[in-house]
Amino acid sequence: MNNLSFDHVHYRSSNLDVSRKFYLDVMEATELPSLELGDNLNLQFALGGVTLLFVLSTEKPMPTPIPAGNRLGVYHIAFLVDDCDIATKYYVGRGAEVAIDPFDASDTIRASFLTAPDGMLVELKQIIPSTS
Repeated sequence: MNNLSFDHVHYRSSNLDVSRKFYLDVMEATELPSLELGDNLNLQFALGGVTLLFVLSTEKPMPTPIPAGNRLGVYHIAFLVDDCDIATKYYVGRGAEVAIDPFDASDTIRASFLTAPDGMLVELKQIIPSTS
């Protein structure tokens, strides 16, 4: 049996500078050394125990991108936080835009969504201990 472990999420970016600014300045990611993969520069960041890679898209973006919640495939990445409301305010203070204000997704989950470059969303997810 293989020892399977998570390695990274790879994005196609319409603008590497915009992606870099959001993940470094707003989300406080750590920039790792860039990689040359198949003649393409890939930016690499560490954030919340996850490696994020960004390569410049060779395709022109659609003039009106489909909202993240209406697309097929990956539409958001999620990070656990201690307090969703406080974390949301913190990242807004760093320049993030809120796509969905904090809400109770269930009895044990509170979440919000930030707008990330290229129509992606970043979820801030709080686990609320069960009272039963």
